[in-house]
Amino acid sequence: MRWPDAFLGYAASRGRVRRGHRSSLGTVARRTGLILAWVAAFWVWTPAAMALVVSDVAKEFVCNCGCNKMLTDCDMQCGEQLRGVIAAKIGEGWGKPRIMDLLVRNYGEKLLAAPTKSGFNLTAWITPFAAILLGGVMISLAVGEWVARRRATQRVRLTMPASVEGKYLQRVDEELKHFD
Repeated sequence: MRWPDAFLGYAASRGRVRRGHRSSLGTVARRTGLILAWVAAFWVWTPAAMALVVSDVAKEFVCNCGCNKMLTDCDMQCGEQLRGVIAAKIGEGWGKPRIMDLLVRNYGEKLLAAPTKSGFNLTAWITPFAAILLGGVMISLAVGEWVARRRATQRVRLTMPASVEGKYLQRVDEELKHFD
């Protein structure tokens, strides 16, 4: 049994195709054309599969009626109205950043589900992490101080002369005898 030829395929190994320069170029050209057709098909169909939908944009906003629900979850008329605006703009061919800019410009930044990562709003992103870091540093310093005090107290107890300790113990014993 002969192994298939890499350029000519299985038919060449069976002796059905003549080996030669022309047939191998034709096969390579056919395979290249097939690959280019696949690439073109995916290139054409990919934007349709990745088309922008209302929920992709709406998940970035909260409803403006005061219910504080995400725009994708709000069942009230105001939520439906905002989703209608988003759908209309998607129908006109607008992209997500442009639609978001329009809604923020018309309704304000309070409509955003998360604050922008610029300007003063940056503090809303940094403050929680900074507070956790600062709290961790303060706790480690406090624990370190407590451990240092405890070690110092233990060193003092070990270095205290026995005569001083005995003197206090005798005094406590005498006071306890007078107490009874």
